[in-house]
Amino acid sequence: MKILKFATRGFLPFIIYNLSFSICSAAPVKATFEGAATEFKWTLQELNPGLPSDWSGYEFLTLELRSSTAQRFELRILTTNGLRHVRLQPFQGAWIRAAVPLAYFRRPDRQGFDLASLGNKSRASYWINLMGSYGPLDAVQAIGLAMQNPIGSPVIEIRSVRLDKQSPSDAVLESKPLVDPFGQWIAQNWPGKAQTLDDLKSAWNAEEKALHPGDFDCDQYGGFKSTQARATGFFRVEQIDGHWWFVDPEGHLFFSTGADGMGPWMGTRTEGRDGVFTALPPADLRPPSFRANQSGMISFYAWNLQRRFGVNWAQPWVDLTLRRMDAWGLNTIANWSDPRLAAAKRKPYVATLRGWGIETGVLGLPDVFAPDFAQKVNAAAAEQCAPHKDDPWLLGYFIANEPPWPGRETEIVSAI
Repeated sequence: MKILKFATRGFLPFIIYNLSFSICSAAPVKATFEGAATEFKWTLQELNPGLPSDWSGYEFLTLELRSSTAQRFELRILTTNGLRHVRLQPFQGAWIRAAVPLAYFRRPDRQGFDLASLGNKSRASYWINLMGSYGPLDAVQAIGLAMQNPIGSPVIEIRSVRLDKQSPSDAVLESKPLVDPFGQWIAQNWPGKAQTLDDLKSAWNAEEKALHPGDFDCDQYGGFKSTQARATGFFRVEQIDGHWWFVDPEGHLFFSTGADGMGPWMGTRTEGRDGVFTALPPADLRPPSFRANQSGMISFYAWNLQRRFGVNWAQPWVDLTLRRMDAWGLNTIANWSDPRLAAAKRKPYVATLRGWGIETGVLGLPDVFAPDFAQKVNAAAAEQCAPHKDDPWLLGYFIANEPPWPGRETEIVSAI
């Protein structure tokens, strides 16, 4: 711990105890990635002469960095007893502060109920993807960066490296906005980028003219007309000629091709991102399914829908989405999608089930031996399944996503 002493005129000297390890002068470093697999590494002394090799007493590795690309890269910690690494996906072309929890290097994380929530951690200025190779950080030798298959010779600069016992918080350190009023990244250009509202209107008009149903030789449910099996009036599965198929209500073989998460509320977080946005959507622009865990989130997509269709944009969005599905050959409204799409009765859908103990269980595994487990499941089924039981458009139920516990059973046993 570094002790800083200050004296002011007319007052006694006072002492500030700094919870960060001292930052001594060190030249900024720069890495240019070329080739299929490029790695850079620097000794601790090259990055900060004051960094210790034993990081046991610290909780965060804090970096100030800028990447010319949004491509993810590996942050590597090289120790005498092995490599520790995570992947970072930063903002493009912006200086950020990344306070990376050292716990992600020391032990497998349990904060999640599926592979997505367990392995991907959203931060204010970047994403963390956990990779494995865990262990102690008491003999650190170097810090490295690596990138697989880089595009366009991207460059990463690091101007500060330190250790912290408490999080200094992640932050965007730029003094200018990075996102325009349409939700686009200001610093990057690409074909079709809208510079004005008129550009958006032109793109919408072009889509209206080009959006036509595709000729996929399918019935109203999306099954192949040229096939025939037993029709029951509902979706079912059957093994035919050694292959398992969905069979739609009319008895036609059905190959489910859909997209999950279809909705007008594509959330962008605002917390910790002061000054990033040129303008924010109206405060009252919230979807009907707005949940508490979406607080601090905004949706530029919903704002653009309001620009396109006016304040009553919800139903036109439903119609547009279903027309896009017809044109693109998508026949299934998959999990986590807006329920208004299923309510239109124009596409088969998957019903999302909650309250089965998965989201609250250890690593997504509910406690099936709990005395009230059967009661909870029956109650959830009665509430969530009963409304769909006579609906021919129901393809099935979605209970859980990407279970993360296989291979980690011993952790679950030790936690219960």
